[in-house]
Amino acid sequence: MNKITKRAVVAGGIIAGLTAGFLFLAGHYYVNIAIKRGKKKYSNEKRRNRSLETKNKEMIHGLYATHYQMLKESKAVMEKNPGEALHILSEEGFKLYGEIFRNKGSHKYVIIVHGYNCCLNDMYCYLADFYKQGFNVLFVDLRAHGKSEGEYIGMGWLERLDIKKWCRHLSYLDPGASIVLFGQSMGADAVMMACGEGLPDNVKVCIEDSGYTSVGSMYKTLMKEAYHIPSFPILNAADIIAKHKAGYSFLKADSCEQLKKSNIPTLFIHAKGDSYVPFENVRILYDSANEPKELYTVPEAEHVCACFYDRDTYFKKIFDFTDRYIK
Repeated sequence: MNKITKRAVVAGGIIAGLTAGFLFLAGHYYVNIAIKRGKKKYSNEKRRNRSLETKNKEMIHGLYATHYQMLKESKAVMEKNPGEALHILSEEGFKLYGEIFRNKGSHKYVIIVHGYNCCLNDMYCYLADFYKQGFNVLFVDLRAHGKSEGEYIGMGWLERLDIKKWCRHLSYLDPGASIVLFGQSMGADAVMMACGEGLPDNVKVCIEDSGYTSVGSMYKTLMKEAYHIPSFPILNAADIIAKHKAGYSFLKADSCEQLKKSNIPTLFIHAKGDSYVPFENVRILYDSANEPKELYTVPEAEHVCACFYDRDTYFKKIFDFTDRYIK
């Protein structure tokens, strides 16, 4: 081997080492900001605000007014019927927290599941409508959120098994329970993914609002639109780190594949003006699901705002659907 070849080999080794080191650090960084508890998370606020600037001001005012009214009505229910704390343990032994608002004499239950970097309090506004329909309402804090333990967020994949445990717990407390799963954004993926896990027969309906097709596809979208970087090879490096630290693969956590294994009736909801989870996700999810299923889309509302755009239609769609499978 001559000197030039040796230098080329050494230079190539150095470049390969630097590249590997960069990807290792980039993968660690991305995993930390994406799913580690306590770290600053990606915010959709800027994109959301830009999106809202293009929308009708009257419609935006209506969204906020409807949310305020729903929360006001829900707080009135809470004052008359205080919630009760519930706890279960995850497969790994994490203590998971929930709050149930009991509807005396009813065997109908809805488990309400929040989105990424939120907590159960953010979903309180949905209490009144479900409660008036006769449901016992269970709000849950997903792992690594709110009052639940856990160091890493599962983006729906790890949480699918936690949702399964909540279903089993309600079935144990009330063997006659009829359970509806209702999730938004990451919570929507948690309930969809749970449906592919052989849930108790008590689970009658799944309602997903603003979910994504897979964790990998969601991160590819964020890397492109939020960070302006190509997903390959940084996402692949982060995937390796996530497997080691959090125990799951970004690239294998797939809602579509889980839906293919489910026979639970599912209602899909999405707003065409969603600036966070692209609208085409719901078409792919719907096509992946088995019958029975139904699709409800809203023209221009923002991410998880379909309800505030048209509250009456939103809940009519939900309760018409649940009434077919819960007597």
